[in-house]
Amino acid sequence: MGPRGSDPPHGPHGVERGSTNQPLTSFQIDTVRRFVLVKFTKRLTFSEIENYASALRADPQFVPSFSEIVDLRRVEEVALSSKELMKLADKVDPFDPTSKRAFLVQSQDQINAAQIHRMLRPESETIRIFFSLEKAEQWVAGESDLSRLDSQ
Repeated sequence: MGPRGSDPPHGPHGVERGSTNQPLTSFQIDTVRRFVLVKFTKRLTFSEIENYASALRADPQFVPSFSEIVDLRRVEEVALSSKELMKLADKVDPFDPTSKRAFLVQSQDQINAAQIHRMLRPESETIRIFFSLEKAEQWVAGESDLSRLDSQ
């Protein structure tokens, strides 16, 4: 996923391990294009997101003003209470409020989780929902024609 003609992005990093020793969460930091791509799988929980945010903050390549692409397409269950969602938005989130956030989804539960996050952020216009990684990357890179960046 490295940018064309440059060094590959920093990563990937596994955050939490499941019973098969595979990471449930992994992320890559692309310092050239200034975004983080995080992939969540299986059951999305408060502790999984909190562990990801801690690992990201500890990474010397991370800059809070980077954009973020959150890939939820392999999440089977969103197990977050409203209190946990508020805490994630208010205290755990390592990104600047003005950072662009693109959520990749494929199910209604994933769309709902992304929409709740959008409602809890003061800068909700910096959050978009996509079905395509390519379109999400275009948007965080500053694609100005949002009509071309629909959910298809």
